[in-house]
Amino acid sequence: MPVVVVSNSTPLIGLAKGEIFEALQRLYGQILIPPEVYAEVAEEGEGRPGAAELAAARDRWILVKSAGLVIIKPGEPGLEQELATKLPEQEDRAVVRLAVKERAGLLLADDRKIRTFASSREIVCLTTVGIVVHAVRAGICTSAKPILDRMTEQAFGISDDVYRRALDQLGEQ
Repeated sequence: MPVVVVSNSTPLIGLAKGEIFEALQRLYGQILIPPEVYAEVAEEGEGRPGAAELAAARDRWILVKSAGLVIIKPGEPGLEQELATKLPEQEDRAVVRLAVKERAGLLLADDRKIRTFASSREIVCLTTVGIVVHAVRAGICTSAKPILDRMTEQAFGISDDVYRRALDQLGEQ
């Protein structure tokens, strides 16, 4: 059974800036996003990196799906209350809600709050730079450095430490 993958907006935008958006399909097959992510990237972000790529991939290999409210166990304070206190942004709550509802095996997100919350629910998380490393290791891309350079040239925030560690993991200079 394939692993369910859910994505937040930042990896979609970052990989478009790195010009490897389509690597997501090759790595993970189908990806789920909540409507809030689609709206942020493809509608509100029209004309910016990721917008055209996401619109073209919609209903092909990126599916927009709403999770609605998720009740884990009746009578417990539950997910909704926890989400409201730990994740102030509606889009972030929608991403985690979808990951929980769909029992995602992988959540693509850069935001530390999202990753911390998802990890507490035993959902594996991968950052945009982690996806680039995965793409190189899978042979989809030959080198991470030009991808990371394109991303940083387009103001995608990658710290010097994360940049160096990614290249070190791959034996790149």
